[in-house]
Amino acid sequence: MTKPNYWLLDHKSDKTSQFGEDGILQKILELLPETDKWAVEFGAWDGIHCSNTRNLILEKRYNAVFIEPVLERFEQLKMNYADFPGQTIKFINGFVGFTQTGGLDSLLTSTSIPKNFYLLS
Repeated sequence: MTKPNYWLLDHKSDKTSQFGEDGILQKILELLPETDKWAVEFGAWDGIHCSNTRNLILEKRYNAVFIEPVLERFEQLKMNYADFPGQTIKFINGFVGFTQTGGLDSLLTSTSIPKNFYLLS
């Protein structure tokens, strides 16, 4: 029996994430070749609370698409990311579902995100 490999857990860090995802994602992305610096986060809340992508947006200047179904949180999300010059931040007030019109691919067609973006959270 092989021993589980948990080395990524050594990199966990919570700046805005809930369970160390900030640091784990940053380490994974450091190991990959140059990325397109695009992230999608659905269930984005206000873009700060339990956000797995905020650190990448702030520190690594990632572009982002945030998807949030709750209107009150969606409005706060737009306010929290109102001024990010030089970065593209898109907002979708919707729910990612399993229908043809509510699926992730369909929701993203209204954005300029590359088809094969790097990070989905």
